[in-house]
Amino acid sequence: MVDDDQDFDPMIYDAMRELATQVSGRYVEWADAATDSETEKHWMSEAVRIGKEARAVDTRSRRAIEAKRAELRELLARMPVQAPELPR
Repeated sequence: MVDDDQDFDPMIYDAMRELATQVSGRYVEWADAATDSETEKHWMSEAVRIGKEARAVDTRSRRAIEAKRAELRELLARMPVQAPELPR
């Protein structure tokens, strides 16, 4: 009997990584548009964090991949085109 969590189309991992790339890319856009180094550093840090989180997902677990994919999809849908103001 095959464990259902480990029997899945591996393309879902690629789709999750693509979402991570889109989210990270938005953060990089925000960093590029920043008017001060502190704000730029903040958004670049967020981009790096998303990449690390995506790489940390268990590639053999459908449930882990789908959970991160849903999280990233929701985050991307909520992200505005322009960076929000950071609290000072």
